[in-house]
Amino acid sequence: MSFEPEFEKIILCEKKGVLEQKEKVDCKTQISTESIKKIIFVTAHPYVSKVESIDGGVEYAGKVNFFVCYEDQQEQIRKCECASEYSGVIKDGSVTPSSKTKAIVTVQKTEANGEGINLSLTANLSVQVEIREKVEKSFVSGGKGFYCDKKEVEKIREFT
Repeated sequence: MSFEPEFEKIILCEKKGVLEQKEKVDCKTQISTESIKKIIFVTAHPYVSKVESIDGGVEYAGKVNFFVCYEDQQEQIRKCECASEYSGVIKDGSVTPSSKTKAIVTVQKTEANGEGINLSLTANLSVQVEIREKVEKSFVSGGKGFYCDKKEVEKIREFT
Protein backbone atom coordinates (compact mmCIF):
# COMPACT_ATOMS: atom_id res chain seq x y z
CA MET A 1 0.00 0.00 0.00
CA SER A 2 1.45 3.38 -0.97
CA PHE A 3 1.76 6.25 1.43
CA GLU A 4 1.29 9.70 -0.18
CA PRO A 5 1.06 12.62 2.27
CA GLU A 6 -0.09 16.07 1.15
CA PHE A 7 1.50 19.12 2.72
CA GLU A 8 0.37 22.71 3.19
CA LYS A 9 2.27 25.70 4.48
CA ILE A 10 1.23 27.97 7.30
CA ILE A 11 2.81 31.13 8.69
CA LEU A 12 3.19 31.15 12.47
CA CYS A 13 4.27 33.86 14.85
CA GLU A 14 6.79 31.98 16.99
CA LYS A 15 8.00 33.24 20.36
CA LYS A 16 11.76 33.85 20.22
CA GLY A 17 12.34 35.18 23.70
CA VAL A 18 11.76 37.86 26.31
CA LEU A 19 14.06 40.83 26.83
CA GLU A 20 14.09 42.70 30.13
CA GLN A 21 15.40 46.05 31.27
CA LYS A 22 15.08 48.04 34.48
CA GLU A 23 14.03 51.70 34.43
CA LYS A 24 14.02 54.31 37.19
CA VAL A 25 11.45 57.08 36.73
CA ASP A 26 11.36 60.22 38.89
CA CYS A 27 8.63 62.82 39.30
CA LYS A 28 8.95 66.12 41.17
CA THR A 29 5.78 67.31 42.90
CA GLN A 30 4.78 70.85 43.88
CA ILE A 31 4.49 69.75 47.53
CA SER A 32 6.90 71.51 49.88
CA THR A 33 8.75 68.95 52.01
CA GLU A 34 8.29 71.22 55.04
CA SER A 35 4.49 70.86 54.77
CA ILE A 36 4.60 67.04 55.09
CA LYS A 37 4.27 65.37 58.45
CA LYS A 38 3.94 61.78 57.19
CA ILE A 39 3.71 59.93 53.85
CA ILE A 40 0.77 57.50 53.96
CA PHE A 41 1.37 55.76 50.62
CA VAL A 42 2.74 56.17 47.11
CA THR A 43 1.54 54.31 44.02
CA ALA A 44 2.72 54.34 40.42
CA HIS A 45 0.85 53.13 37.33
CA PRO A 46 2.94 52.67 34.18
CA TYR A 47 1.59 52.76 30.63
CA VAL A 48 3.29 51.78 27.39
CA SER A 49 2.80 54.23 24.51
CA LYS A 50 5.39 52.84 22.11
CA VAL A 51 7.18 49.56 21.49
CA GLU A 52 8.99 49.18 18.19
CA SER A 53 11.45 46.64 16.87
CA ILE A 54 14.52 48.13 15.21
CA ASP A 55 17.64 46.56 13.76
CA GLY A 56 19.46 45.15 16.78
CA GLY A 57 16.97 46.05 19.49
CA VAL A 58 13.63 47.34 20.72
CA GLU A 59 12.68 50.95 21.42
CA TYR A 60 10.00 51.59 24.02
CA ALA A 61 8.37 54.59 25.67
CA GLY A 62 5.56 55.33 28.06
CA LYS A 63 4.34 57.28 31.02
CA VAL A 64 4.06 56.68 34.75
CA ASN A 65 1.22 58.26 36.72
CA PHE A 66 2.11 58.73 40.39
CA PHE A 67 -0.29 59.19 43.29
CA VAL A 68 0.83 60.13 46.80
CA CYS A 69 -1.30 60.41 49.93
CA TYR A 70 0.20 62.24 52.91
CA GLU A 71 -0.59 63.96 56.20
CA ASP A 72 0.33 67.65 56.38
CA GLN A 73 1.57 69.58 59.43
CA GLN A 74 -2.04 70.48 60.35
CA GLU A 75 -2.86 66.72 60.45
CA GLN A 76 -5.03 66.96 57.32
CA ILE A 77 -4.95 64.12 54.78
CA ARG A 78 -3.83 65.40 51.37
CA LYS A 79 -3.17 63.87 47.98
CA CYS A 80 -1.21 64.73 44.87
CA GLU A 81 -0.84 63.30 41.38
CA CYS A 82 1.99 63.78 38.93
CA ALA A 83 3.31 62.04 35.83
CA SER A 84 6.63 61.40 34.14
CA GLU A 85 7.54 59.95 30.78
CA TYR A 86 10.16 57.24 30.24
CA SER A 87 11.86 55.72 27.21
CA GLY A 88 14.69 53.39 26.39
CA VAL A 89 16.25 50.86 24.07
CA ILE A 90 16.94 47.20 24.78
CA LYS A 91 19.76 46.00 22.54
CA ASP A 92 19.66 42.46 21.16
CA GLY A 93 21.31 41.36 17.93
CA SER A 94 18.58 38.85 17.07
CA VAL A 95 15.87 41.54 16.78
CA THR A 96 15.05 42.83 13.32
CA PRO A 97 12.63 45.54 12.15
CA SER A 98 10.19 42.76 11.12
CA SER A 99 10.14 41.25 14.64
CA LYS A 100 6.78 41.44 16.41
CA THR A 101 6.96 42.90 19.92
CA LYS A 102 4.76 43.30 22.97
CA ALA A 103 5.85 45.16 26.11
CA ILE A 104 4.67 44.66 29.66
CA VAL A 105 5.80 47.17 32.29
CA THR A 106 5.47 46.45 36.00
CA VAL A 107 6.34 48.51 39.07
CA GLN A 108 8.92 46.83 41.28
CA LYS A 109 9.15 49.54 43.94
CA THR A 110 7.93 53.08 44.68
CA GLU A 111 9.55 55.62 46.97
CA ALA A 112 8.96 59.13 48.22
CA ASN A 113 12.00 61.35 48.79
CA GLY A 114 11.52 64.20 51.25
CA GLU A 115 15.03 65.61 50.86
CA GLY A 116 15.18 68.91 49.06
CA ILE A 117 12.64 71.70 48.63
CA ASN A 118 9.81 69.67 47.04
CA LEU A 119 8.73 66.06 47.45
CA SER A 120 9.94 63.76 44.66
CA LEU A 121 8.56 60.33 43.81
CA THR A 122 10.41 57.41 42.24
CA ALA A 123 9.24 54.22 40.56
CA ASN A 124 11.54 51.32 39.72
CA LEU A 125 10.10 49.60 36.65
CA SER A 126 10.70 46.29 34.94
CA VAL A 127 10.20 46.51 31.17
CA GLN A 128 9.70 43.08 29.58
CA VAL A 129 9.43 42.80 25.82
CA GLU A 130 8.28 39.57 24.18
CA ILE A 131 9.84 38.98 20.76
CA ARG A 132 8.10 36.93 18.05
CA GLU A 133 9.13 36.16 14.50
CA LYS A 134 7.02 35.00 11.56
CA VAL A 135 8.09 31.55 10.37
CA GLU A 136 6.73 29.37 7.61
CA LYS A 137 6.04 25.73 8.56
CA SER A 138 4.84 22.73 6.57
CA PHE A 139 2.20 20.40 7.94
CA VAL A 140 0.46 17.24 6.77
CA SER A 141 -3.02 18.23 5.60
CA GLY A 142 -4.15 14.91 4.16
CA GLY A 143 -3.07 12.27 1.69
CA LYS A 144 -3.56 8.73 0.51
CA GLY A 145 -2.82 5.46 2.28
CA PHE A 146 -3.18 6.71 5.86
CA TYR A 147 -5.68 8.26 8.21
CA CYS A 148 -5.35 11.98 8.98
CA ASP A 149 -7.38 13.26 11.95
CA LYS A 150 -8.45 16.83 11.14
CA LYS A 151 -9.45 19.27 13.86
CA GLU A 152 -10.33 22.94 13.75
CA VAL A 153 -7.71 25.08 15.46
CA GLU A 154 -8.53 28.52 16.82
CA LYS A 155 -6.37 31.19 15.22
CA ILE A 156 -4.88 33.59 17.70
CA ARG A 157 -4.32 37.07 16.35
CA GLU A 158 -0.74 38.16 16.21
CA PHE A 159 0.25 41.27 18.06
CA THR A 160 2.01 44.20 16.48
